[in-house]
Amino acid sequence: MALTFTNVKRSFFGDQKVVHATATFDSSYPTGGESIVAADLGMSQVDQMHVSGLSIDDEALGHVVWDRTNEKLIVIVAVGTQEGNATDLSSTTCEITAFGK
Repeated sequence: MALTFTNVKRSFFGDQKVVHATATFDSSYPTGGESIVAADLGMSQVDQMHVSGLSIDDEALGHVVWDRTNEKLIVIVAVGTQEGNATDLSSTTCEITAFGK
């Protein structure tokens, strides 16, 4: 499955592209996180990504982190571990801001 992106806004900060978007997870979260590559955001490379504003009904979730090396968004539960494999996160969203080319 895959992330979907809505409310996508593109701008520039100096020579950097800046993309703001809402990312929505799908119904089967994979162990290791959801893939997010530059092309998903209309970019050729992502140099930095800020993830905030996690929104979900389940209060057990803590936050989302960007794994730059593996190009993934990883959902971390409040106890400090990754969300379980195949968990339905289709009502989970987060705000991302990506900087790159």
